[in-house]
Amino acid sequence: MCGKSRCPWALFHFVQQYIESLGPVKMEVMKTQVSYGAKTKFVRVWLLQLWIQKRVEKSIPLRFDLKRRIDDLRIEDVVEPRPGRFTHQVIIEKVSDLDDDVQEWLREAYELHR
Repeated sequence: MCGKSRCPWALFHFVQQYIESLGPVKMEVMKTQVSYGAKTKFVRVWLLQLWIQKRVEKSIPLRFDLKRRIDDLRIEDVVEPRPGRFTHQVIIEKVSDLDDDVQEWLREAYELHR
């Protein structure tokens, strides 16, 4: 068995609990992701495909949308799918990765989409 802070399911549930603490959210489970939305979707938890992404086995990629671009070393990827909207990706490998900054980014994404 994996330790609580390094198990992908433990990490997933930890992230899920935080997202659900933001307010009313709808969860949608699909083949490759779990998404959460209020009025519209604001965060997606991607199911890791190790053979494609070459990631740490027990990690969780999160994608979230904001009106601003975040300049932080933990942000792995940013795209601007339409003017003034930025989709960011951060990788959660352990519970401590969901720190105050990441929580604030998710809270901001939630507020934008509720």
